[in-house]
Amino acid sequence: MLAEVGWQSWPALEGGETGAARYPQLSGGEPWLAQIDRVLLSSEPYRFDGSHLPLAQALCPQARVQLVDGELLSWYGPRAAAGLDYLRGLAVH
Repeated sequence: MLAEVGWQSWPALEGGETGAARYPQLSGGEPWLAQIDRVLLSSEPYRFDGSHLPLAQALCPQARVQLVDGELLSWYGPRAAAGLDYLRGLAVH
């Protein structure tokens, strides 16, 4: 879905010591964090909330950090079309 709106996920890992690449563990010292321009904190499958915004902003000081609807973005099937429309809307703002 991210590729459909011209975005990509970071870090671009294939897994490794800390497990699946889709759940990376960050130390906060990764140099690429300063280059991230957008951070989406999803309500699914882990429920990020407003209390997580300052930490994400501190990790990625240049980024626009926002909470997003994880039901639309994380669960495929009948929500996929609506989720893609929602993500496209985020991409233009």
